[in-house]
Amino acid sequence: MGEKKKFKVAIVGAGIGGLSLALSLLKLSTDIDVDLYESAAQLTEIGAGLSLWPRIEGILQSLGIDDDVKAFTMHNQFVSFNFRRSDQENTIAFGEENERGKFFRLMIQRSVLRKHISSSFPIHFSKRLESYSESSTGQITLSFLDGSTETCDVLVACDGIKSVVRRTMFTTLSEQAEHRGDPQAAAKFASYVEPVWSGSIVYRSLVKTEALQKAHPEHIAVKSPILAFGKDKHLVIYPVSKGSLLNVVAFSTNPENEGTFVPQPWVKMSSKEQLLAEYQGWDPETQALLNCADNVSTWILHTVPVLSTYVSGRVALLGDAAHAMTPHQGSGAGQAFEDAFILANILSQPTVTLETLPQALQVYDAIRRPFSQNVQAMSRITGTVYDLNDKVVEELVGHDGISKPLSVNELEILGQKVEDLMSWLRSTSALDERAAALEMLKTLSQ
Repeated sequence: MGEKKKFKVAIVGAGIGGLSLALSLLKLSTDIDVDLYESAAQLTEIGAGLSLWPRIEGILQSLGIDDDVKAFTMHNQFVSFNFRRSDQENTIAFGEENERGKFFRLMIQRSVLRKHISSSFPIHFSKRLESYSESSTGQITLSFLDGSTETCDVLVACDGIKSVVRRTMFTTLSEQAEHRGDPQAAAKFASYVEPVWSGSIVYRSLVKTEALQKAHPEHIAVKSPILAFGKDKHLVIYPVSKGSLLNVVAFSTNPENEGTFVPQPWVKMSSKEQLLAEYQGWDPETQALLNCADNVSTWILHTVPVLSTYVSGRVALLGDAAHAMTPHQGSGAGQAFEDAFILANILSQPTVTLETLPQALQVYDAIRRPFSQNVQAMSRITGTVYDLNDKVVEELVGHDGISKPLSVNELEILGQKVEDLMSWLRSTSALDERAAALEMLKTLSQ
């Protein structure tokens, strides 16, 4: 007979967070049943690329996947961004950001995680969650769109920014608050159900490095990643696929639209012509790069509101379901990794039992929510610096940058602000949070 399991965990969503949590639980425990449910028919590549930072290297080592990740990572090459103001005819270069991270394709990330998960571990595909319910005993029933149901003791939402689990959780909490005569709490919980628009539209494209080099042999993007600042717009250009492609991410922001509602679809195909029109008047190097863009898509960039909790009973939110953020610090995937690793460490402790699960999940909330929401806030602020936001520029240099041009020295101040906002990525370790969580868990055994 196999070892008796102390409880059953259901993970909804086999993205970065879900796979990381499954792998972490399998590495750290032998007495937890784990099921992973994915709405898609199979694991496929999504996204153009993402970054991992030194902060989570300790997690990769603990999971035994660091060597495989590094095999696909462009390390010691293209590691610093050139800062430039590019929304004018003459570019102003004003510094670079050092060691911004390691870039690799999302496909590699998912495949590395799947590689380290036992082939006998089942991923239940084509299982799209419709809702869940909790019994008086705490057991959770999952209801899927195909009409099937499953039960678990712990439900972890890794189902992304449009999370069904988050919707169900906060709809239920809102209804409960309404029932007890607290309309203010009911309205607050209801406001957490749907994502909100960040105010930004993002144009994305992949440019073949060889094509750009052939057309413009001395183009700076061939030599180094670029972060191009501009008024209410900015571009991020960096290599992916081991340098064969350049990932072009172009942001256009109207701050007044932040927090408003936009009907779906949020992603659609665009055109090179529309992209060039958006950046008309920018410097010649930007125009040359965008002229090489193919298969341009537009994304209406949404985020999750700042939630008052990540847990309810035996249900926990993780990754984008909890704190989908703007990508201005490249930290969304890293924060999902951290959520998963910390939660797995908590659940695998001997003091965490079926009876103590609610208290254990409160430890997860106490550790991860303040940190991830601070990252969410810093990412937003970083974007306002890139976009030369009037109020932010005036706060940093004493004028809004419109009444008179920004000097190189003033742009350097903005660059230093970005450095300060990003410093936590290189100077801290996620393992410190694990230690704090395990210390808090000691109270469960007292």
